[in-house]
Amino acid sequence: MTQEQFLLLAQILHLSPSPELEHETQRPDGPLSPEAQQILALHHQLKQAYVIHRPTAFRVVVSHDDLDRFPGALDLKQGMRVQLVSYISERYINVRITEVPSTPKAYFRGMVTEQNTGYTLFEVGDSVYFSEDQVHAVLKPSAGRHP
Repeated sequence: MTQEQFLLLAQILHLSPSPELEHETQRPDGPLSPEAQQILALHHQLKQAYVIHRPTAFRVVVSHDDLDRFPGALDLKQGMRVQLVSYISERYINVRITEVPSTPKAYFRGMVTEQNTGYTLFEVGDSVYFSEDQVHAVLKPSAGRHP
């Protein structure tokens, strides 16, 4: 979260910004104060609602010509973690599926769960839309991962 985001969220929540509170929200590595929890929760809600990456941001990894995995072969469910490939950077983006499509022509919706690279267009908490044929891999659940 940038300093501008922190100040705006503190103002929205009617909290007095302080260097300690800003440090707490920048590096949430220990127990958080109620104010820091409020700011971080609102930050995540706003990112999920308003920072949305469209399917054109991800590479299609299977086509109808692929014999080892044809489109529609994956049985994706809400809560599963998948890996997408950024069209621009060719980097892997880890995503948790938050909504499955109601029709075959609609898109999955997910949330970026992890960022392994420095500067990138995708940040943890961003929403993404994608199709099944854009899924590079289904990630196995592991203990200790954040939601």
